[in-house]
Amino acid sequence: TGLMLWEDCAEAFDGLRYTGHPLADVALFSFGPIKFSTALQGGVLCVRDPGLAARLRAAHERWPAQTRRSYFLRALRFFVLVCLQRPRPLSAIMFLLRMLNIDHQPFFVWLVRSYHRGAGLAPLLKLLCRKPSGALLSVMLSRFEEPRP
Repeated sequence: TGLMLWEDCAEAFDGLRYTGHPLADVALFSFGPIKFSTALQGGVLCVRDPGLAARLRAAHERWPAQTRRSYFLRALRFFVLVCLQRPRPLSAIMFLLRMLNIDHQPFFVWLVRSYHRGAGLAPLLKLLCRKPSGALLSVMLSRFEEPRP
């Protein structure tokens, strides 16, 4: 029928033991900053059909590579965010936001997201359609070798 079943396995990653539901044509595992097994970004597709897997690999090869600098800046950004969530810095930030009459929830959502609504499809595709840097691949490989219990 041409209909494919894609399974979102974002939080189901447990190393290479689970590769998706047997009925799923494609299982997608993501490693974003809020995932249990995070690499701060990136994802893996488990594709059942070898022909589809080959077409996806060919498309992936045409994408530009993420720079090491880009991944470093993302890691730095989330390190700073974690530090800012300690009680004293967070209290100071919350006080400042209240003084400026800024709602803290949308502010922190904006701060964490890589892509912002209303920016259009082109910037989103530019973020998504790129090969991972060597640094990101190293972190993702460590997740494959040592999944968290």
